[in-house]
Amino acid sequence: MEASVQLNARMNRSLKESGDEALASIGLSPTQAVRALWEKASRRGKDLEDVAKLLLPQEKHAVQTGSQPDEVLAAGWAFMDEAYRALGIDPAVKYDLPSDKEMLEQALYERLVERGLA
Repeated sequence: MEASVQLNARMNRSLKESGDEALASIGLSPTQAVRALWEKASRRGKDLEDVAKLLLPQEKHAVQTGSQPDEVLAAGWAFMDEAYRALGIDPAVKYDLPSDKEMLEQALYERLVERGLA
């Protein structure tokens, strides 16, 4: 049997009470409703699009199903470029950083110097 996890969400009391009442009227507890939502979303594809339409009806829905990895990767890079620009960082600038091996060697050398061994 798979281990369970607990999910907590904060909302105002009147919304919770109203939602609990509405869910009870169709025979669902809050836990059952959340579980059903997560199950539908986890199936991706059309199910995830349905979830997006239900929860975000005013927005366009370009749900990524994982079948277009190049598009997903390109969207991720575009997001990062936009974030860099918002922070005042030019995304076109390439920083000449040392490799992991070079950084490790430098750190080890600095430790030797601190101990008077180099």
